[in-house]
Amino acid sequence: HVLVVPFPAQGHINPMLHLSDRLASMGVLVTFVNTRSNHDKILKSNCEADSLRFVSVPDDCLPQAKLLSHLELFLDTAATSMRDEVEKIVEQLMGDLSAPTITCIISDAFFYWTRDVAQKFGFSRACFWTSSATFALISCYIPFLRENLEDGGTLDSIPGLPPIPAHYLPSRFLDGREDHIRHRMSIDDSDAWALVNSFDDLEKEQFDQLHKKFTSIVAAGPFIPSKEYSRSVWEQELCCMNWLDEQPPQSVLYISFGSLATLSLNDTQELANGLEQSEYAFLWVARLDLIEENSEFLQQRFKHNKRGMFVTWAPQMKVLQHSSVAAFLTHCGWNSLMEAIVSGVPVLGWPCFAEQKLNCLFAVDPWQVG
Repeated sequence: HVLVVPFPAQGHINPMLHLSDRLASMGVLVTFVNTRSNHDKILKSNCEADSLRFVSVPDDCLPQAKLLSHLELFLDTAATSMRDEVEKIVEQLMGDLSAPTITCIISDAFFYWTRDVAQKFGFSRACFWTSSATFALISCYIPFLRENLEDGGTLDSIPGLPPIPAHYLPSRFLDGREDHIRHRMSIDDSDAWALVNSFDDLEKEQFDQLHKKFTSIVAAGPFIPSKEYSRSVWEQELCCMNWLDEQPPQSVLYISFGSLATLSLNDTQELANGLEQSEYAFLWVARLDLIEENSEFLQQRFKHNKRGMFVTWAPQMKVLQHSSVAAFLTHCGWNSLMEAIVSGVPVLGWPCFAEQKLNCLFAVDPWQVG
């Protein structure tokens, strides 16, 4: 019996859902913990008979603020109020004599406090790292980065990594903000396992270096949707698959900036101009909150355009594996990049925040997929 506790953002929840489905297919009972709003979204958008047991914690145990702007506040609040709620769930599950006793908690790397929960109740803990092995390795050197790259330059002295210009690193690594959260997202050998959502064939040198630092590291990914399971926190508009069926092979540009990134109205206008001038067909995931100033701009701009289709969310893995899709314009979030690589679809990188610039750099070179 495994308790799974993801960070409450779609890019963190989805790979842990895919991991949970694989565990359940092997006969493991999985209890999946979400905030109430994400819990309701998952139950609404996934109607198949479920092999997982879903439970929730109240939304008000986390701050009602934009996650990207208040990451430190999210982590600090989770370490107190969310921890209390998770402990209540554990106590209830431990008292359920009809189910196997919990033997392990798999927690997002951000939730360092689940180590204490595991120790308190006497089961093991696995840390789940949702990003690349490259990012995990660089995260081990944050004090070194601040000391040597605060004014720019190139990172060229970490074993297992090619030279990386400083401007490709997350800004919070260099300006001190990461000091507040670094120990909250660290990999530690006190964990039974540190599951990294990547694979050896892609990041062998980085995993080799991580293994020298941590015996618990496991190249466990990629955790992506399968034919059996294509879960999503958001409801998917499957009508786009019928539209893709009508397009010629290798003719469509798929566009998605993930679940959190936003574009300025000016950037959106430039992208729209480029699409019109290219005369290529496109499928664009245009979330209602994608554009900062005007969410209706795209619908009005392409109102009479028959070459493009807009959806608020798409079954991305199915889209990428469709024969009509030629390329993927992406924010280079790690899940999106993994899905593109596995599907064999080249990417055009438009990174927005966090480690996406780093992902974009590696997609171009050394991986040569974009």
